[in-house]
Amino acid sequence: MLEWVYRRLRELPGMLKGAEDVRSVVVFGSAARPEDFVEGVSDVDVLVLVAGEPRRRHYTLELEGQRVDVVVLRAEELVRLAEEGDPLAFMVKRGLALVDDGTFSALKLEPRVTERTLDTLRRSALAALGLALENLLKGASLRAVHHAYHAVRHAARYKAALTSGYVPISDKEVSSTGGATAQAFITLASMRRRQVSQREAEQALELAVAAVAAELGLAAPKLSALAELEGEAITAWAREEGGELTFTVVCLGEKGERMHKLTARGLLTETGEL
Repeated sequence: MLEWVYRRLRELPGMLKGAEDVRSVVVFGSAARPEDFVEGVSDVDVLVLVAGEPRRRHYTLELEGQRVDVVVLRAEELVRLAEEGDPLAFMVKRGLALVDDGTFSALKLEPRVTERTLDTLRRSALAALGLALENLLKGASLRAVHHAYHAVRHAARYKAALTSGYVPISDKEVSSTGGATAQAFITLASMRRRQVSQREAEQALELAVAAVAAELGLAAPKLSALAELEGEAITAWAREEGGELTFTVVCLGEKGERMHKLTARGLLTETGEL
């Protein structure tokens, strides 16, 4: 599967001709690590380096059902991201160049851990938790597990960056960080490789919430209160508020849309506690 995707991605300069002056095409993330890539679950992340100002910064492609997310930058912008500690630079440094006129190989990226690294990883862990809950409530069990896996991976990377000054990239590296979070990650990495039941997805979210809350130093919400939700879940997201990890869920019911907040105290609505 990946070899076929790689062949198609080598055609990107032709696909974008007239829109972008492509110099390098670099696959990063799990698509650059076949041992971490899960067909039908993993997305393909691609960096395109161009000469001149990009016409667009992001493209989303679909190659025979495989989602491909493309980020477009100038070489000097990527160097600046590395200097600022953006996690993207850590990923791209370990990427696989499929097309390169020498622009990418000449960069010698040396990203360093900064406050931007920590802030982005922290926010990414919460964003992935929100997606995990949203997919769980919509019955997409495997996608829920996939996002729970990402949440714990971001949290493990945050911990390593904070305490050791490095960002583990591969699943093997994340698994070797040790502690309860690494054990949770190993469990979730295995679960995302098979079909899972709704109950297993619930357990995956519970595992992810406990791990992320612990690493970020936040009080965890009471997931058992989700049983009190009424109506159809439309969207959900996670954030940190006052030392707590909270979920917000928007549901559509007989009375229209209602917003619920799940906290360590239980389930709250706009009008108070249920």
